[in-house]
Amino acid sequence: MQIDEKKGLTKRETVMIILMLVVGFTAAMVVFVIIPLYETLQDERDMYNALSLERMQIDALLLTEPSIRDTHSYAVEWHEEISELFISEAHSSEIGRMLTRLCEEHGLPPIDQRMSNPVAFGDAFLFMTVDMTVSGTYQDLKRLMDTVEHTEYLRIARVSFNLGGDDAYRLDRISLSFEVTMIRDLVL
Repeated sequence: MQIDEKKGLTKRETVMIILMLVVGFTAAMVVFVIIPLYETLQDERDMYNALSLERMQIDALLLTEPSIRDTHSYAVEWHEEISELFISEAHSSEIGRMLTRLCEEHGLPPIDQRMSNPVAFGDAFLFMTVDMTVSGTYQDLKRLMDTVEHTEYLRIARVSFNLGGDDAYRLDRISLSFEVTMIRDLVL
C-alpha cells in the first residue's frame, strides 16, 4: 500500500477551517471590541443624561433666581421698616403707655412699671419685656389675660400675686411680665 503524500485538505475541511476562523474572528471582535465600545457608549449616555438633568436644574434655578432676589429684597425692606417702627415706639415709651392703658381698661391700675432694653438681633430689635405691678381682682386679671391671649404682638410670660387681706376677691399685688414683639401696626 502506498500512501499518497500529496493529499491536501479536502474541500469540506477547508470550508470548515475558514468557517471556524470567521467565527473565531467574529467572537474575538465581539469580546474585545464591540462589548467595550458598547459599555463606553452606555457610560457616555449616562454622563450625558446626568449633565442634561443638571443643566435643566440650573436653567430652572436661573428662571426663579430673579423672584428669589425680589422676595429677599422685599423681606429685607420690610424688616428694616418694622425695626424702625419698633425702635421708635420703644424709645418713645409708647409701649409702656399702651400697657398702662390696657391694664387700667381692665380695672388693674399700675403701681410700678419697668421696661427692659429691647433684645437686639443685629441692628434690629425683636422684642422687649415690660414688668408691671398692678392691683385688682382675680376677675380683672382673668379678663386681661383673655384679651392678651388674642393679640399677635403681646404675651404674658409670668404672673404672680398675693391674696388681699379683707376682701377675698381682691389681690394685693399682681406682678405681670409682658413680652412685646415687633409688629407693623401697633395701635396706641
